[in-house]
Amino acid sequence: MVKVLIVDDEEDIRNLAEMMLSDQGYEVITAKNAGDAVTKAEEEEPDLILMDVVMPGRNGFDTCKILKFKPDTKDIPIIMFSALGREVDRKMAEEAGAQGYITKPFEKEKLLQIIEENL
Repeated sequence: MVKVLIVDDEEDIRNLAEMMLSDQGYEVITAKNAGDAVTKAEEEEPDLILMDVVMPGRNGFDTCKILKFKPDTKDIPIIMFSALGREVDRKMAEEAGAQGYITKPFEKEKLLQIIEENL
């Protein structure tokens, strides 16, 4: 079973994404901030991480860089998702090491497509 870590400080978004992915047979784990994301990525070894950009404390770009630097997590694909839809945000995600970027609100089909493309 494919395991996905969803990282978002907004509980509603975490729950929505979790429901969408669980319905498709994914095993889902969640984190509500950057610190939790790094810990869970190391402990749970997900197949993919879906990470919000704007979070209190450390943002998703910086967290992505940290995960890409660590030997145990550097090969996990990271998809950034955010309400920020500017090209500069997409470029920053790419520079941080993310494999993909999706804007909120997202459609289930688009979310599933980008996940499948990056597994």
